[in-house]
Amino acid sequence: MDCIVLAAGGALVDALSFAIWAALRDTLLPAVSVADNIEDASAADIEVDDDPYAGLRLDVARLPVVLGVCQVRALQACQLLLTALQRTAAVQIGRRVMLGCSVVEEAAASGRLLTAINASGQVCGVQKSGHAAMSLGGVQHMISAAQKQGAAVLAALTAHARKQRSSEV
Repeated sequence: MDCIVLAAGGALVDALSFAIWAALRDTLLPAVSVADNIEDASAADIEVDDDPYAGLRLDVARLPVVLGVCQVRALQACQLLLTALQRTAAVQIGRRVMLGCSVVEEAAASGRLLTAINASGQVCGVQKSGHAAMSLGGVQHMISAAQKQGAAVLAALTAHARKQRSSEV
């Protein structure tokens, strides 16, 4: 899947993972049947159903989304960030974290975890970036925040997709 980003205000990986999740959830694989060719035993006839609503939807129940969790240590950066909080998603300030950081917040962060979380809150992957070291306790705290938020985000995405699909029918 190719994604084109025209503008980014932060939390780019998060937004891309949400968009990819939604696109895969709406993907409909066409109904295909294979029939034996009576005339040629080595060949098979493949028939694709013309009905656009016949087919199988991809099961995205266990597909994770990615949430960026940022860590900020400097008090000045924390004050700057707290005045600019217009987000839904995590930067760590002491034992607090910020999700869905803006570009300014990400720039002020000393470290960031990209955490892949599925609907049941399981961690499917973690990538650390940034210049600062993170303590194991801090990483665990950041992952815990991402797990809680990730399950909530997926529940909201699923509810929105169901609502949209029912309005189309």
